[in-house]
Amino acid sequence: LGVFNSGSAWEWNEERQQYYLHQFQVKQPDLNYRNPSVREEIKNTLLYWLGRGVDGFRFDAVNYLYEREDLADEPKSNKIGYLDTDYDSLTHTSTLDQPETYTIVRQWRQVLDSYRTREKKTKMVECYSPFNKTMMHYGNNSEPGAHFPFNFLFIGTFDQQSDAAQVHDMIRSWMYGMPTGMWPNWVLGNHDNARVASRTNPMLVDGLHMIQHLLPGTSVTYYGDELGMIDTNVRWDQTVDPAGLNVGPYRFLKFSRDPVRTPFPWDNSYN
Repeated sequence: LGVFNSGSAWEWNEERQQYYLHQFQVKQPDLNYRNPSVREEIKNTLLYWLGRGVDGFRFDAVNYLYEREDLADEPKSNKIGYLDTDYDSLTHTSTLDQPETYTIVRQWRQVLDSYRTREKKTKMVECYSPFNKTMMHYGNNSEPGAHFPFNFLFIGTFDQQSDAAQVHDMIRSWMYGMPTGMWPNWVLGNHDNARVASRTNPMLVDGLHMIQHLLPGTSVTYYGDELGMIDTNVRWDQTVDPAGLNVGPYRFLKFSRDPVRTPFPWDNSYN
């Protein structure tokens, strides 16, 4: 099934007389990373942008890179409140976090590390994976993977009922869960989830950001969270997120990410 609740992730192509896989939108066909020519093309793409002077890369949704080679059907998740066409109605044993993923993440790191410039290049990866599998993206000192996978513990576990003890536990779990010598990071919000002020408490926003920026490692701020922006009410006729559009006007609020993607409140006054 498609991630954006579009039903089947397989799409018929009339010209080729074949189906192709798209875990996301129809216009985003999955690449076959088992094909060495595809892997070489991606390597050349990285080298092209390195040649243009970029300082690093954010690799999105890396846990979707590989599928099981036999393309086996996935079992029902039996989650409550989902239709058979909803992505979460299945347990994604064949299309997420496949073992080959960690190998290609390490290979891409080798490309960046071997690129000869005075400044090191940065590699970040994004995945909503179980904690142990997220940590595997670090690699190790002899075979490094990402400089860091995004730390979504604050997004996934901190809410209006959370307290200081839970913050302490989240920090400890990441710091002690990393492989030796790796670099931590802290993410309070992003474009896929409710804003931190809506998800927790507006009164906590400044304190949470203070904690985030004082911790060792890299802090990642989603635009507007530093101002305490909240989720915006977005009507069906204003919806553009495919995750909401695909389920129709009666269910779009459950899936749409548009409420967290509203414009930053710029004006022309002096800062």
